[in-house]
Amino acid sequence: MKILSALLFIISISFLWAADFWADKDYTSWTEKECETVLNKSPWVFSSSLSQVNSFSMGMGETERERTVTFRFRMLSAKPIRMAFGQLQLLGKPGDAAVGDQMKQMVEMPPDKDNRIAVQVDFSVRPAGDSSAREIHSFLLGAHLSDFRDNTYLGSSEKDLVPLLEYRPPNPKQPNAVFIFPRLDDKEVPFFSGNEKWISLKTEIQKYKLYARNSAEKMKFRGTFEF
Repeated sequence: MKILSALLFIISISFLWAADFWADKDYTSWTEKECETVLNKSPWVFSSSLSQVNSFSMGMGETERERTVTFRFRMLSAKPIRMAFGQLQLLGKPGDAAVGDQMKQMVEMPPDKDNRIAVQVDFSVRPAGDSSAREIHSFLLGAHLSDFRDNTYLGSSEKDLVPLLEYRPPNPKQPNAVFIFPRLDDKEVPFFSGNEKWISLKTEIQKYKLYARNSAEKMKFRGTFEF
């Protein structure tokens, strides 16, 4: 039992180290898998999954198939997210100086001059090829701010809901939809400081009602609150 306990302890510690590689490993050394971890499972990604079992007739009987839709809302305003996107570009074109300079500029760019919070909307559907993927993409493509005005908010343990400011549908240059929220209130005070217990995102996309919240403390990156 003692040996088993020790092994479990070592495994758990290794998992924690692996999960926090972004804290001290230079982003230009991140592997493709590590970039995907930052983009899909890090504190700067709000994730919500919904599963549904559908029944349909096939041959002599009825068959059931489970469908899982996962939405991920990535904080484009957060530096680690930009680092992951930049490194994926660098991995795709190793040694390309022009791409390297472009990605470095993107990663190091100053905060948005209009004080906005940008959130990329991404989703996946299992099993692959399910019609839900086309339906969701079609909705996002044709949606407008009015479709989200009364159901899409950022919130926290300290603040009331912060409404959506702008919606940008997918386009040839930006294949993912983007939510834009204000960063400052009417008194020019940030809605979020990093001292909250948690920060949440709530929205409705097509028929999916989504809610997720992450630890604000874990959104601190090398001493700076990234949001």
